[in-house]
Amino acid sequence: MDITIKRIIVSGLVGLLCLLAYRFIAFEYMSYSVQNMSQRMIENAQQAQNKILEQQLQLQRQKQQEANAKALAEQRAQERAFQIQQEKAMYEQAFDEWYKQPEGCDNWRSQSHMVECVNHKMRARNEFEAIYNKPKT
Repeated sequence: MDITIKRIIVSGLVGLLCLLAYRFIAFEYMSYSVQNMSQRMIENAQQAQNKILEQQLQLQRQKQQEANAKALAEQRAQERAFQIQQEKAMYEQAFDEWYKQPEGCDNWRSQSHMVECVNHKMRARNEFEAIYNKPKT
């Protein structure tokens, strides 16, 4: 074979090897780029999912705090209502112990007698209330 043909064949093979090497490097670079982009997409998706989970937890905590506050307010309202009921009962008991019903007012003889007894009790209640609510010094 002629040296020229050998040179052409060797040059062609070298060129082919260079082309294959270039293609291999380009393929590896593209593979790396796609893998890197995929990894970033996965990380972004995970960050978005974590953000959503954190928002859900925060909303859940807020709802729980609101429920706790509502329950506490209801409990305090019930305690206050019970306290008011006890105070009224104590007031009524104190009035009943203090009030002396006039004789004959346990059995009314007439409508005017009933009015007289009721008025007596109302005046006594007003007097008792003034004494009962008087500031203690």
